[in-house]
Amino acid sequence: MWRAGQRFGFSFIEVISPCPTLYQRRNKLGDGLDTMKYYKEKSKVKHGAPTGEVGLTMTGEIIVGKFVDRDRPDYQSLLHAQMVESLGERYVEPSETICSCS
Repeated sequence: MWRAGQRFGFSFIEVISPCPTLYQRRNKLGDGLDTMKYYKEKSKVKHGAPTGEVGLTMTGEIIVGKFVDRDRPDYQSLLHAQMVESLGERYVEPSETICSCS
């Protein structure tokens, strides 16, 4: 299940995208269908694999999966906590600010 869009904070998704019209043709690697078959054969799902040990090579396995999943507060939550800690009762939420412009 794709969770990156359902979370607060930072998410990183890496996508492998073949280039059958230029790279593969120049290197005589076949067409787009050949590449899809190759990726399917070589891809191995290993959730939690150490990121320093996974990579993409022309001959080895392609390790895919969810490598890191940490729950951390997003920027707005951290900023809010810092402002409350620094200013205490003097801190006013931006949505509560009243404009006295006329």
